[in-house]
Amino acid sequence: MGIEQQIDRLIDLGEDIKTRLDRLVGLASDHFVGAGKMVADERKKPAEHPAGPKPDPGEGYRLLSKNPPEDLTPGDEYYCSIVRDWEAPAKATTEITKQSSITWYRRKIEQPAWELMKPEYREPVLPADARKLCQFSMTGKDWYDGLLEGFQVHSNPWISGNLGRWNYARIKKDA
Repeated sequence: MGIEQQIDRLIDLGEDIKTRLDRLVGLASDHFVGAGKMVADERKKPAEHPAGPKPDPGEGYRLLSKNPPEDLTPGDEYYCSIVRDWEAPAKATTEITKQSSITWYRRKIEQPAWELMKPEYREPVLPADARKLCQFSMTGKDWYDGLLEGFQVHSNPWISGNLGRWNYARIKKDA
């Protein structure tokens, strides 16, 4: 084999190596682009709490804060992820006052005392509620005390002798 043939063969081998390298670089860049996309996708996801996803505390309950963690009080319950339900702690909560970082806790929402004492109202009925102390309002937000005198079909239907005509009237349920 002459020198020219050897040079041609080397050129062919070089082109073959270059083609293979280009293919490998393409595969590698596809791999790294895919890995980069996976990392970017992971960054978009919200970080999961060590206690897992927040469970629904249920009607009349609220989840205890994890940041900063609220102290436990008697009556608090924890979420058991195995049975997927709320349970009372095995030990008395008077012994345990600190939350576990890997457990969700809930507490019954207590109504403020003023809420419990708030009277319930109904719409007055005539003639039974005539001359009784009622509350009157134009918007349903601000209420004024007055005596119920009557009702008319037209605008501002409720009539109070000392306050005039109103859109709304209410009377305590126990009245």
